Amino acid sequence: MKVVPSCGKGCNGFTLIPCINLMYFPLPIHFPRIETDIYHSHVPSPNLAYFVKDASPHIVTYHNDVVLPRKINGWGIPWSFSAPIEQANKKLLRPVLEEADIIIATTKSYAKTSLMLKDYLHKVKVMLNAVEPSVYKPGCERSPYVAYMGRTVDYKGIGTLLETMGYVQRTEEIDLVMGMGTISATMRLRQDPSESRPISLAGWTGTA
Repeated sequence: MKVVPSCGKGCNGFTLIPCINLMYFPLPIHFPRIETDIYHSHVPSPNLAYFVKDASPHIVTYHNDVVLPRKINGWGIPWSFSAPIEQANKKLLRPVLEEADIIIATTKSYAKTSLMLKDYLHKVKVMLNAVEPSVYKPGCERSPYVAYMGRTVDYKGIGTLLETMGYVQRTEEIDLVMGMGTISATMRLRQDPSESRPISLAGWTGTA
């Protein structure tokens, strides 16, 4: 198996592609010739997948539509900057999806509501996100809780989750368990401690 990432450090089994890493849009400086039995790409950021779009069989795991957030780490992103990136992404992504043999989505509902995937439902296969049962044991006794699985960044809807839990926790003893990320330091300030139970920060989830 060959792994071809656009960032990080190369190691055994990895072929590192040198890129200019723009936000959500790594631009390859050089792309090597790759011969393999099966090609499997992850998008968004379709630049790497674009180079193998004509290869077959090509499986594409589709994580999400590219919609740049209004703010990143507290900094406003002007529409004049985000719109061209979103349009360039769509222009490169459509031929990748057109030529793909199989497109993997994590839920059927997302595939149907995605601005891009709704045009390719005939080749979409759903593979649900999984958990490691030896690590996550839902049978363990503890008080009821809601677990947020994902990076704690603004565009994931953290604000909506906190606001909702604030209402729920006024009448129900349900904890909120989540990881740590770019906005974790401000989360406790966004909940009134007199109105709700505290958030349990389970650990670091990264900022990429």
